[in-house]
Amino acid sequence: MAKSALLARIVNQRATEIVSTLDGTVTLAEAAVREAVNVTRSSNSNGAQDRLLRGLALDGYVVSWDPDTQSPLLRAALPGEIDLPATDDEIH
Repeated sequence: MAKSALLARIVNQRATEIVSTLDGTVTLAEAAVREAVNVTRSSNSNGAQDRLLRGLALDGYVVSWDPDTQSPLLRAALPGEIDLPATDDEIH
């Protein structure tokens, strides 16, 4: 089994466990998502990153990159950024 698959399984099994991070106390799932977002790149388009960004978008989140530092920023999507009918159709 690949290390990433094993890590994903552990995070899924313990998603609600509280962990301490440099940014404070969060769930293991949130810490894993934050770390995954931190390694994304604005100029990088690969399958794994595209799947992560698409999954976040389906959950109502958007990743953007600071124009000066190119640091990724995770935030809730604004209403205009979500195509609700299309998203609803995809889910159902």
